[in-house]
Amino acid sequence: MRKVESLSECTVVATQPWLKERVKRSPLGQNVLREIPLGVDAAYWQSGNKEEARKKMGLPIAARIVLVDSQAARAVELLRKQGWLVLALDQEQTQAHSFRSAELGAEGMRTLYQAVDLYLSFNSNQGVMDVLEAVACGLPIAVPQSSQWQYDWLANEESG
Repeated sequence: MRKVESLSECTVVATQPWLKERVKRSPLGQNVLREIPLGVDAAYWQSGNKEEARKKMGLPIAARIVLVDSQAARAVELLRKQGWLVLALDQEQTQAHSFRSAELGAEGMRTLYQAVDLYLSFNSNQGVMDVLEAVACGLPIAVPQSSQWQYDWLANEESG
C-alpha cells in the first residue's frame, strides 16, 4: 500500500451533490473529486403524492403513519398510544399492520415510503439500502441515539 504524504494526493468521493459542492468549497476542493451515489437510483426512488400513495396502499388519508423495521417491534405499542398508525416492515408477530418487502417489490416499497410520514429504523445490522431508499423518497428517518447509524453515517445537524 502506498503511503499518502498529503491530502492533496487523495481522491475525494462524495455520495450526494450537496456534499460534492461542500467539498469543492473546502480545503479538500483542490483534490480530484468524484460523486458516487449510495447505490440508490434517485430517478426511481423519489418523493411522490402522499394522498395518491395512501389510496394505492389502502391507507387512511388523514392518519399520522410511521413505518417501523423488524427491530422496532418494541416501539409499536408506544407509538400507537401516541396516535400513530404503525406499519411494520418484515415483522412476524406484531400489533401493527404488516408488510413484506419481498412481496411488495421495488414499486410497492417506493409507494409505501411515499405514503408514510416517518420511518423508524432500529436495524443497523441489516444494511442501509432500505433507509437510503426511504431518504431518497423524502421520508424522514428516526434512529435511536445508541444506534450504530449515528456513528457510521449520520452526522448530527448535517445529514441526520
